[in-house]
Amino acid sequence: MNRKNKLFAISLLLISLSLILAGCRGNPVSEPVNQRMPDITTTPATSSVSTAPNAVLPDPSSVLPAPNVVQSDPSVSQTSSTAVSTIEPADVSKDEGKIISLSVVFKTTSEKVYATANVNIRSSCSTKKANIITVLKRGESIKRIGFNKEWSKVLYHNKICYIKSAYLSLKKPSVTPTPEVTKIPAVTTTPSSGNSGGTNSGNTDTASTKESFVAKLHLNSKIDQLICVIGNGGTDCTVSFHKKDESGKWLQQFSTDGDCGSKGITYNKKEGDHKTPAGLFSFTMAFGLQPDPGAQLIYRQITEYDYWIDDTASPFYNTWVNSKETPGVYQSEHLIDHAPQYNYVMNINFNPDNTPGLGSAIFLHCYNSLGKTTGCIAIAEKYMKTLTKETDSSTRILIVPDSGDLAKY
Repeated sequence: MNRKNKLFAISLLLISLSLILAGCRGNPVSEPVNQRMPDITTTPATSSVSTAPNAVLPDPSSVLPAPNVVQSDPSVSQTSSTAVSTIEPADVSKDEGKIISLSVVFKTTSEKVYATANVNIRSSCSTKKANIITVLKRGESIKRIGFNKEWSKVLYHNKICYIKSAYLSLKKPSVTPTPEVTKIPAVTTTPSSGNSGGTNSGNTDTASTKESFVAKLHLNSKIDQLICVIGNGGTDCTVSFHKKDESGKWLQQFSTDGDCGSKGITYNKKEGDHKTPAGLFSFTMAFGLQPDPGAQLIYRQITEYDYWIDDTASPFYNTWVNSKETPGVYQSEHLIDHAPQYNYVMNINFNPDNTPGLGSAIFLHCYNSLGKTTGCIAIAEKYMKTLTKETDSSTRILIVPDSGDLAKY
């Protein structure tokens, strides 16, 4: 190789080494503009988001939170003297293999609010059926600890839950006075063929000082406590609780709206007809997904092994079966799958001989949020919990299609 070619080769080698060293020192390398990814900025939890109750909140689906931001515990009191916004997780959805967490911004508050209509209490800020815990009835109150235009954060049994803000108000909605408290309904000798419209159009929590209509019934001298269910037509009914005081006077303890079978109330109950049986019954036991609240009846807490059999071909028809104690394949009512309606339950002693096809699993239980049952009676959980604690072996439940049928008892 001649001298000129050697110098050219050395020059190329030096240029290559210079470029390599420049890359190691972190010198920027240009990239085509049309391949550059847009920057994504994240907004801290409390920055630039209005906390006023009527403020228009940003659509949570349009904001991606910083992936490693540690959010404050909403249950911990804020040190600031003014309300501070907090961010609560909402739905988690999948988009092209990536998990995107949406957030709801709340203004911290502490106030008593009332339901303006029957509304679901939920475990998260989502209208999915699976997150329904129970129902807050119209006129009932609950403590609100967080607010935004769409959702309210509330405390239910000391747990943080959520309700649609549109159904809550600081002012208690007006409730039509309960006729049962101020007037004893007429009891005729001939059952009515029509619907009386019931004896209650709202909820009455406190005991009446006036004697209950139960004092006019023939059965009043035979019992000391009565749960009365009066059909209002369709799937609506009124459920009231009555007790004798120390002097023997019948007093109403409460009266509330309830749900019955989707096909109403009947004296001719059959398995699968979606009707609630009419008549006078006792209770055999209490049970529930929640721990024993202090029941006077035998109380069993539901486990994953527990079933109530409604299969007419089964030898265990209309009985409780624990599959761990009695091994077998059971497809009938798996009790643990029925939340929140089975938080507290009492078994009505209907079809005590367990005659196949006559009817099974007739319960008094908590609301299921559907506005109807397949044959049971459903009321708000707070009333159901009270009855679970008050009912004993002598308590009776009277179920009639309308108030005219009270004359039979």
